[in-house]
Amino acid sequence: MAMNRINAQNFCHGLTESSYLVSELDEQKRAFNWEYLNAKGSDPTHAFYNGLTSYNGTWWWDQPSGYPMWPLNPMSGAAPARSGCVADMKYSDGTYSWTPISCSNLFRFLCESVACDTDNYCDF
Repeated sequence: MAMNRINAQNFCHGLTESSYLVSELDEQKRAFNWEYLNAKGSDPTHAFYNGLTSYNGTWWWDQPSGYPMWPLNPMSGAAPARSGCVADMKYSDGTYSWTPISCSNLFRFLCESVACDTDNYCDF
């Protein structure tokens, strides 16, 4: 499904206490996200919302409600030049990047949840 940025974030946060818009802390995770989205549905995905957002000139990754956001690590990719909302965009040459866009654009999105198990205990 496609939503604007705030509705996508609210949808993810509403799924469970520990869910949020997907993060992409490295290229491997970004490639996985693209592969996953394009394996679902018949139409190829050329853009989607992730959890990267700008507040007060700094880029952050979305986290579950009540948890502090994670700052963007420059090792995970170049931050967009403009603040606001971004989407993962795939271009005709096969490359993709975080691209500044209007927060009102309707795009698909991915939610993720904190992984909890006996080695990584969570209060959720």
